[in-house]
Amino acid sequence: MYEFEQLRGSTWYINAPTNIGAVVLGDTYACLIDSGGDRDAAKQILAALTRRKWQLEAVYATHAHADHTGGCRYLRSYTGCSVFVPGAGSMLAHYPEIQPAVLYGGLPVDDLYHPYLTAEKCDAVPLTQLTLPEGFTAFPLPGHYIDMAAIRTPDDVVFLADCVISKETLDKYQIGYLWDPGTQLQTLKKLTQLKAALFVPSHAAPCEDIAPLAQYNIQKIQQVTHDILSICTEPAGFDRILQKLFIRYNLHMTAKQHAVIGSTVRSYLSWLKKSGRLTLTFENNIMQWQTIQE
Repeated sequence: MYEFEQLRGSTWYINAPTNIGAVVLGDTYACLIDSGGDRDAAKQILAALTRRKWQLEAVYATHAHADHTGGCRYLRSYTGCSVFVPGAGSMLAHYPEIQPAVLYGGLPVDDLYHPYLTAEKCDAVPLTQLTLPEGFTAFPLPGHYIDMAAIRTPDDVVFLADCVISKETLDKYQIGYLWDPGTQLQTLKKLTQLKAALFVPSHAAPCEDIAPLAQYNIQKIQQVTHDILSICTEPAGFDRILQKLFIRYNLHMTAKQHAVIGSTVRSYLSWLKKSGRLTLTFENNIMQWQTIQE
């Protein structure tokens, strides 16, 4: 059962597959930070709000991935709350079918129309500093996805979205989803210097010092980078690179994994080409990637 746990002052959270924040505004009103992954999660969140006798005023989503916005439509329909998503994420909330298309690179196969990847459509407006309640601040966390933001509550609790992933999850899958690995590295390095009373990642336990976990995420990106460059010492096509990574990390290929991790590997390839470490050629009409030897 979902239940709110107090973190600090008026800031609470639900320990869930995707952690959900809540801040009490006055005596009876509350806002959420993210909304759960789907309608079932939203029902449990609403029940938890009701047990606390909190009326939901707004949902502030950290970014437009389905496990963060999947409950917005249900919560909005039952409470009339406003929904805010940073930047282009507000558009993606209106058109969630874009998300699997971005991963797949075209009209997605049916397997990708899954709640994990495709949230229910919801009306949303851009999250900005002006749309936040008094005492809140938001700042960008580029790299993991388009227009992701951290939210700092008046109690100095910072909700970090998917900027860092738990050590256990990274050890299991090795490759975490990234939109831009190079920018993510820069964000993680800044995160090692960030101070707050408490940090709440979406997929890791709350902690007072985020630097060790940020550093572990950096090391994983560096490891994936090394492995891709190692695979590409001889010319290799995308499917060959992906296959070798799955074998190396002992992963099992599915349509969803091919889309999510495959999209991330393409991002690595683009970044490594841009940074001058990979070259792109075509042989017999097949795209080939090769490491540039120093």
